[in-house]
Amino acid sequence: MRRAASTRARAPVAVIPAAGRFAALLSVALFDFFFVPPRFTFAVSDLHYVVTFGVMLRDRVVISWLAERVRAEAVSAEAREGAPPPWSP
Repeated sequence: MRRAASTRARAPVAVIPAAGRFAALLSVALFDFFFVPPRFTFAVSDLHYVVTFGVMLRDRVVISWLAERVRAEAVSAEAREGAPPPWSP
């Protein structure tokens, strides 16, 4: 019985670039600052928002991870075809 090791996905947080993690954290922080009462502070008066922040952060990390995988696959496909990649990795 063979195992397909190349098809297993790695943990999203470990493989996304630092810029993706920073953008995810920044978007959650800005949402907190501008839209969560009390506005224009980082204080959270309702604990339901903590769950919202966690879900938002998870979603952004997963989307960033998926975008990085698509970019890497595109670069790999271009390399297999022998053409120069449209952007540098």
